[in-house]
Amino acid sequence: MTDPLALVTALARDLVRIDSRSFVSNLPIAEAVEAALAGFAIERIDYTDPAGTAKRVLVARRGAGAGGLALAGHMDTVPDTGWPDDPWSARLEGDVLHGLGSTDMKGPLAAAIVAARSLPDRVPVTLLITTDEETNKQGASQLAERSVLAARPNRPPSWWPSPP
Repeated sequence: MTDPLALVTALARDLVRIDSRSFVSNLPIAEAVEAALAGFAIERIDYTDPAGTAKRVLVARRGAGAGGLALAGHMDTVPDTGWPDDPWSARLEGDVLHGLGSTDMKGPLAAAIVAARSLPDRVPVTLLITTDEETNKQGASQLAERSVLAARPNRPPSWWPSPP
C-alpha cells in the first residue's frame, strides 16, 4: 500500500483500537507507534505516573545533520465518557473515522508518522511523541528533562546508527 491517505487511515485505525486513556498504561500504543517507525532510531523514556502506572515517551529520529523537521504529538486520550458506541471500534463511515482519539490525537499522530516515513532519507526528521498530555503533561516534562535526542538533535548519542 503506497497511497498516503490509505496508509494514514490504516495506521490511525490501528491506534484508535488501542485503549490509551490517560489513566491506563500507554505501553501497548507506544509499542504500536514504535513498530510503525521501522528504520528510525528510537529513544524510549520510561517513567511511572503518580498513580504507579507505567508510561513511555518516544523520540524517533532518522537522518543526521543540521536542520530538518520536527513533528510532535501525544498517544493518550481523554476518558470514554458519553460514547454512544464502542470508543475503540475505529469504525469508518464514508471518510470519517469514529473512535476515541481519532481526531485528538491518534489520527494526526498517524499522519505525522506517515509523513515522516515518506520524507527522503537525506531530510533529518524527529518525532516527539508524549503521553499524559490530557492530564498532567508529565510525558512532555520527562521528554524535556531526559531526552538526549531532543536536547542534541545534531549530535547523535553513541548508540545512534550510522547513516547509510
